[in-house]
Amino acid sequence: RSTNTVIVFDSGLTFSLGSTANNGVPAISSMVTFFSDTPFALDYVDLDGTTQLKANSINMATLTAQLICDTEVFDTEVVAANLDPETLDVDLGNEHGLQFE
Repeated sequence: RSTNTVIVFDSGLTFSLGSTANNGVPAISSMVTFFSDTPFALDYVDLDGTTQLKANSINMATLTAQLICDTEVFDTEVVAANLDPETLDVDLGNEHGLQFE
């Protein structure tokens, strides 16, 4: 599942990462910072909020987007870092969600 970063202001004004309608709007990376509590398994690979699944994790991973100008404003997404098996690999546990519950 890919991530999509959208900023919605109280006025209803919406900025969506990758939208051509954002001409002249500051880059998302100048307004929002992103971080993961499990960077070895799931981490941000650029300043615009693109994530990469790197490894399996036995715990849920929390991804956070936080305003640079007001760190009290943030949102989180909790996801399971569970890679598909490689060819000829063995995949134990659940196919989706955490491997073992």
